[in-house]
Amino acid sequence: NGLIQRGRVFTVSVRVPDKPGQLAKMTSIAAEHKANIIRIDHNRWVSTNRAQAVEVGVTFESFDAEHKKEIMNALTDAGFSLNEIGARL
Repeated sequence: NGLIQRGRVFTVSVRVPDKPGQLAKMTSIAAEHKANIIRIDHNRWVSTNRAQAVEVGVTFESFDAEHKKEIMNALTDAGFSLNEIGARL
């Protein structure tokens, strides 16, 4: 996929606090930064320590590399821990 090769489509693993509203907070931040969410993989039963956080895989589409950095920085600044993983469509 050309969008993946150009770095416009990327997937991150996000540690989201296991509390009501945190997934909404994360997606709201993405929306504020005009990120297009292509896919979300959320499974509360996979995390090793659900009392603290769950791992959520999110595939985004960005405008370019600078926009990708903006999205990732905004989520990090909001307190979410991110780890970029291979793009998942």
